[in-house]
Amino acid sequence: MQSHAQDCRVEIKQALKPTANSGTAQNHGANANKPRDCVKSGERWPNELELVLALPFRPGNRTGWREESRALVFVPTLDLARSVSYTRPSFMKLSLLPDLTAWLICLGVFVPAETRSEPVMVNGIAARVNDAIITFQQIEGEVDEPERLLRSQLRNQPDVLKQRINQLRNDTVELLIERLLILDDFNTNPNYKLPESIVEEVIRRRIRDKFGDRARMIKTLEQQGIKLETFRQRIKEDIIVNAMEFKNVGSGIVISPYKIETHYEQHLDDMKVDDEVKLRMIFLANKPDRDAQATKREAEKILSRIKGGASFAEEASTNSDDAYKADGGLRPAEDRKTLREDLAKVAFSLKPGELSDVLERPEGCYLMKVEEFHPAHTKPLNEVRGEIEKALEAEQRQRLRKQWIERLKAKAFIRLFQMS
Repeated sequence: MQSHAQDCRVEIKQALKPTANSGTAQNHGANANKPRDCVKSGERWPNELELVLALPFRPGNRTGWREESRALVFVPTLDLARSVSYTRPSFMKLSLLPDLTAWLICLGVFVPAETRSEPVMVNGIAARVNDAIITFQQIEGEVDEPERLLRSQLRNQPDVLKQRINQLRNDTVELLIERLLILDDFNTNPNYKLPESIVEEVIRRRIRDKFGDRARMIKTLEQQGIKLETFRQRIKEDIIVNAMEFKNVGSGIVISPYKIETHYEQHLDDMKVDDEVKLRMIFLANKPDRDAQATKREAEKILSRIKGGASFAEEASTNSDDAYKADGGLRPAEDRKTLREDLAKVAFSLKPGELSDVLERPEGCYLMKVEEFHPAHTKPLNEVRGEIEKALEAEQRQRLRKQWIERLKAKAFIRLFQMS
């Protein structure tokens, strides 16, 4: 459910309206200010597609432009390599329902109770946003996977599980409502246009990057129970949402050096770092075919080879059973709080370059070599400037998005329904 706006890099360009004799004007006639193709200067990324959303100039808008001969062109660049084959559901328009009584009709499959082998999800309307609706089945489709993950993680904490599932469902409904508001804002503004050629180009890219060919795409969609037109509509909606989020949230965020420096001074305690060690570790786990004594003997052989001149990193890459095996056992810098207490006691007693003895533990044996020791200090501003800037940008983006959504809600009709 999370928005793909972060995968959308967008540039704002100032574009002259085409002249009456230009190819663009000939293509669009009265709508000459709509760009025919995407134009972007500079390097083109191989897995991305440039999309154009042209917004004609309106006097008095917040851009402050005074030349009515110009248009504002948004060029979002979507990273298709990171996009999924499809994302959120399309939403049913109330105008498609035959009459008002359809609001009360359950859309699920009804069968006699005696013939059911398991509960049947009965569909219905969960929310109305202007003239569109969100159904209970759409919500279930969105929360299904994360809810199963929560149930697996919190199966022994029923109270926490109930709270987290309720929060997940509430957040999901909120995000679906926000998506409908954004789409409605686009669709009801006559100045916003998305050329169908852009949608077709995205689909072609998606077929190439995700499916290989059109036949395989159609087969995959059929297996997932998705119609081709639904798939196309979802892509179109994603393009619109990404572009609209950039227009209202992602553009024009600049964090001044003063703000960065002020944040640093106000959060000096957060910049303090305790003593840290950067070490390499070899872990040999006890296994069904290698008991604790056999594991210890193997660890002692490895330690003997290292003391004889063998590379600790190579021995770790060959023999270690932990997650850092591929990195030669090299771990990120850790303080006493992040490293396990019994291991930290040994690690912080060693000097850089020193080896530990074989450390026997119930789960197996450990060998450690300290590479670096970092004494406690306060990180300098130049080390954390980029980190602070990103954090402040995220805060500003979140604040702008909240204000934007509140403006959309203020002029919308929203009603929630409870499943009976």
